[in-house]
Amino acid sequence: MQLCHIVSVVPVKVPPEFIWLIALLVAAIVVKEWLSSIFRTRAGRIFRNPKARGMFQKCEFDKCESLLTPGEEAFLPALEQAIENKYRVALKVRVGDLVKIREKRIALRHASKINEMHVDFVLCNLFPVKPILVIELDDASHMRQDRRNRDRFLNDCLESAKLPILHVRCQRAYDVSQIAADIASQIRCYESPST
Repeated sequence: MQLCHIVSVVPVKVPPEFIWLIALLVAAIVVKEWLSSIFRTRAGRIFRNPKARGMFQKCEFDKCESLLTPGEEAFLPALEQAIENKYRVALKVRVGDLVKIREKRIALRHASKINEMHVDFVLCNLFPVKPILVIELDDASHMRQDRRNRDRFLNDCLESAKLPILHVRCQRAYDVSQIAADIASQIRCYESPST
């Protein structure tokens, strides 16, 4: 006895969400293939290679011997004597923590530059802790053209933010009274009467 199966075709209505899901999956496959073709370069092979990825993930580090250069270490005691506990001294402060960019349209151009730069010393009020004077110790490297350009950019940034800067030439010994006088003259017009 032979069984006959009658198959009836019933039209199935596919929901629009399902069609969109299929379209997104196809688009994802196309984008994946496009990106993998881009990363077939040497750099792409490095990041696809597990051994090479491990090379970046397992970096070993050593602690730096000092936060300051020898010249900065020689200047710090003289600076601390000159301020006589009137101010806090912050070391190696990132310029991006001292100034904010006002105009959003130029922010991207300068943001990375100011975030990569730091200054040697910043004098701050005791409380609230706010910067009142930047001190840059200028050694022989500041005579190079690239350092002059950097110093000019830094001076312009700080002047725009109304934050004074004092450049001190690196020396073997420092006159504490001269440092105190230079600091007082730089911050006199910026210091508020309440501090």
